[in-house]
Amino acid sequence: MLTIKNKKALVLKALIRIIIAVIVLLLVVIPACNMISKLFFSSGSSIKAFEEFVNGINEMPPDSKEAFLLELGEGITMGTGSAIVGFSKTGNYKCDECVKCGPGVAMWRGDMKITRPSNPECAGTACIFLCDGNFMMLSACGAGTGIGECEEYICMPLNSNIDIVDETTIKDRTVLPDVLWHNGFLFLNYIPFVNGLEINKEKQRTLYVEKNKGNMIGVCNQEMLDYNRDKFGEDKDICINKGLI
Repeated sequence: MLTIKNKKALVLKALIRIIIAVIVLLLVVIPACNMISKLFFSSGSSIKAFEEFVNGINEMPPDSKEAFLLELGEGITMGTGSAIVGFSKTGNYKCDECVKCGPGVAMWRGDMKITRPSNPECAGTACIFLCDGNFMMLSACGAGTGIGECEEYICMPLNSNIDIVDETTIKDRTVLPDVLWHNGFLFLNYIPFVNGLEINKEKQRTLYVEKNKGNMIGVCNQEMLDYNRDKFGEDKDICINKGLI
């Protein structure tokens, strides 16, 4: 027959097992499920939206503008995020004065670059790459130029007659150097202060594309559109601002 003491011991053991099970659920099972969800479920919709984005640019007529809804997932691990990177035909993406190394406007001082991946399907053309969840930034602060890296890019070429504008002004400043993109564009999720724009944490976002008469394209978000309107006039819904500043 169980004594009161034995019953208390059994209840205590049961409570300990329940507490351990809850801890395992919170620390192991749920994070693992979230990671699996990011890997398998969000990726499909991100890739589909990315393909529609690139195909849409290829189908745009010259001298036109269009808006595209994209989906960028969270980072798979801490310190990572998703990115869409465009490379012109001429070289690697580079951003002058894009990396914020501390508080205050004066601390925008680091450059960053992304080396164009060697995917054969993009050889010789302007190309757009999706990094779905594993883009990371190796800091430029105190080390010159920062490097953007991705474990695996998904690549889609633009038509051979299309190129990406080789310079875009993100911010112009009187004392400090301007914030400039060279040879492409970069839009990120969950990684702050590396492309000259405010951090984005929204899964869905709208990007705007302007294609000029020469089939040169510029890609921008709402923040960049607002900057161009403030700079050049409310009627200037433009993404290409090279030569205007």
